[in-house]
Amino acid sequence: MSLKLSALQAAVGAAARSVAGEEFSSAVEFVPNLDLQHGSLSSDITLKLAAVLKIAPAQAGERLMRALSASHAPFVTICNGYLSVPAELRLAYDPADFRLNDRLVICVAAAKDAQLHLGMLRSLAAALVQYGVLLSLGAQLELYLGDDLLVSGPALNVPALWNRAVTLMVQGGLTEGREQLRRSVAAQTSSWCWVVNGMFGHAEFMSLVQRSSGSVRFRISDSTWGRPAADGLLGSDLKLQSDRHAAALLYYLSGSQPAIELDPVCYRLNERANLVWDLWATQERLVRFIDLSSAAPQAVGTEVLDPGEIELPVELAMALHYLPLALIQAGRQARVTEFIELLRRMLLQVNAWLNSPQFRQRADRADLSRSDRYILTGAQRVISFIISGCCIIGESGGQDTGT
Repeated sequence: MSLKLSALQAAVGAAARSVAGEEFSSAVEFVPNLDLQHGSLSSDITLKLAAVLKIAPAQAGERLMRALSASHAPFVTICNGYLSVPAELRLAYDPADFRLNDRLVICVAAAKDAQLHLGMLRSLAAALVQYGVLLSLGAQLELYLGDDLLVSGPALNVPALWNRAVTLMVQGGLTEGREQLRRSVAAQTSSWCWVVNGMFGHAEFMSLVQRSSGSVRFRISDSTWGRPAADGLLGSDLKLQSDRHAAALLYYLSGSQPAIELDPVCYRLNERANLVWDLWATQERLVRFIDLSSAAPQAVGTEVLDPGEIELPVELAMALHYLPLALIQAGRQARVTEFIELLRRMLLQVNAWLNSPQFRQRADRADLSRSDRYILTGAQRVISFIISGCCIIGESGGQDTGT
């Protein structure tokens, strides 16, 4: 079975309107899953329907499935209340379908409490990654830290604005951002707000959510993501010493590791834990092998192979196919940490394949299998898409990729 993602989104949107009424206007977005037990892709459209119909998500999902046409229903199922695409299915997609012309505001709630500083800077790092992706998608953007406008438009000087934010934090010059949030809510401006857990009281936060009518969407950090141990890393430790490390720092802080595990020098080292270095080092390895094999990369998102045609771990096959979509959704849905985790897993698996004795022997004989060529070209095209699709990385990410 083969189907384009855009066709499935349109069909699900039509089914949702038939269930909730034509005034139901919530967009249908599918995002890649980290756990394939929940399917390769999932959508929260069932939760949005449940909120409108005032029923449980599982019930909303059942109604949605009944409303789907017979030609589209086999491509989705209900899993944990979400609409999911089964893991064995891969849908074709065109990144051009996700272009944006919208004006968006990204707000990072600032923290005066020193215990929240690290979480605030990690939120800012993730917001900057999101900003870079949205720029590449064509959005018109503003980024606020608290009530301070850090950047607007395409002129994104990450090192300068990052160090400005750290300086404001250290000198106590931050305002929490309640006024900017209230302005966005009052104007119904399409916004994303990154919030450190514990910054707002429950009543105040729920009031903001209810008054936003969905125009302001929130990304709330986990407490372990933002709060260091008493002797752990502090926000003041994270001033950039060199411009060339900016992208590596942002990707490192945006990852999923708990605050207590952060290493203040990791992002400056040439090692796998530095994701931007790993990205470029893997790219160089792939290019060398591609030159030897004369394998030509394919367009992102367009090649859908029958799993029986190649011998690949399902998780790796799905990562190679859907990682560009995960990058797009890091911008559109603020799923930055999820994108970084999927990227990290893909790089680990690709390098494990390239390091295996079996692959080395086939490469020495110039007798690469179809699976080898699929990995080489698939990973190379994905990495190229990521580098071009996130404006903060830049050429070589400023990294020395010598291995």
